[in-house]
Amino acid sequence: MITEIEATLNTRPLTYQGAAQEEISMIRPIDFLQHKLNLTLPLQNLSESARSDPEYISPGDARTMQTRHQAEEALRSSCQFTERFWKIWHHQYLASLRETHKKYTINRRQGRDIPKVGDVILVSDSVLPRNEWKMARILDTRESTNGMMREVELQTASKRKIRRP
Repeated sequence: MITEIEATLNTRPLTYQGAAQEEISMIRPIDFLQHKLNLTLPLQNLSESARSDPEYISPGDARTMQTRHQAEEALRSSCQFTERFWKIWHHQYLASLRETHKKYTINRRQGRDIPKVGDVILVSDSVLPRNEWKMARILDTRESTNGMMREVELQTASKRKIRRP
């Protein structure tokens, strides 16, 4: 019963939906997690002729098939949404933060642009999933002849030392 109440609340539109707006898809709380997820109740009150049909599927079996299809679709939708969000966040939001930070520190001289020894950083790794990226502390920096930082020596939480360009 709690699940049915939850499904009812999560599939209600967030705003008023007038008669003229029925063809427009209204946003629902469930859409934030799985877009266009359709939660339905089991089939009931089928006629006897439908039950005598050799291709008849019982309500329990139909619900199981429908639930499995919905679960697979929800997982696929959720994975696509997460990847799309990550790409937007990584390419647009982080770039925007970087540009704003550079603008702020160049114009007002209230920050430093170059990491220094002792700073804790997030080690980006395109091979690892983003939830497995490591945090590390900068132990040493290597500079080129023109004074630009070219490489850092890092220490991870497990005390492992790595070098990164």
